[in-house]
Amino acid sequence: MGIADYLGETSGRSVGLVVSALEAIGHDTAGLDRLALASSFAQGESQWVWETILRLVQAGVPHAAVEREIPVKAMLGSRIDLRVYETVVEFKSAFTHFFLNNREQASIDWFSKDWEKLRAMNGHGVFVLTLATAAGFTHRHRAITRGTSNDWRSDRTRGLAAYTDFLTRRCGGPVTHVEVGCAVVPASQDRVMLDALVAPID
Repeated sequence: MGIADYLGETSGRSVGLVVSALEAIGHDTAGLDRLALASSFAQGESQWVWETILRLVQAGVPHAAVEREIPVKAMLGSRIDLRVYETVVEFKSAFTHFFLNNREQASIDWFSKDWEKLRAMNGHGVFVLTLATAAGFTHRHRAITRGTSNDWRSDRTRGLAAYTDFLTRRCGGPVTHVEVGCAVVPASQDRVMLDALVAPID
């Protein structure tokens, strides 16, 4: 199913809408390259949000149904990344090796504020964890692969499995994996494999 199949939905199929938008990114070479470049410098959360919004609007989601940086009234100074219809969406980005190199508590500490923001909105929420795996990295961020093996495919598989299990337990619902695609960082030979894990939070 594509984004058009979910137009007008307020909550019941909101995860499907987000998943479809992420899948659409994988069909756009320019979008993949932008995400690869952003991921080579940092986690790239903001770029993921904008690429998702672009796919939603291109597919016909009304501009008025999409909102960016929504204040969380119960948490002064906090904002939610995105609202699509009545569903709020929070993005978090990481490298797949992070879970492999650190104790689970490190991820709990890192994500807990995002989950708290979603639950404070008293509605349907979606948590999107985007993951980048360095595949042949010569960039200055070579250190992001520290502690992993020389086989990026194995590291990616293990990292995805670990994060999926973690989110299933912590978010309380099914986690959907989107294999977004592999892209080359512009002006270099660095390749980045991009994935997303989508979890509903009510």
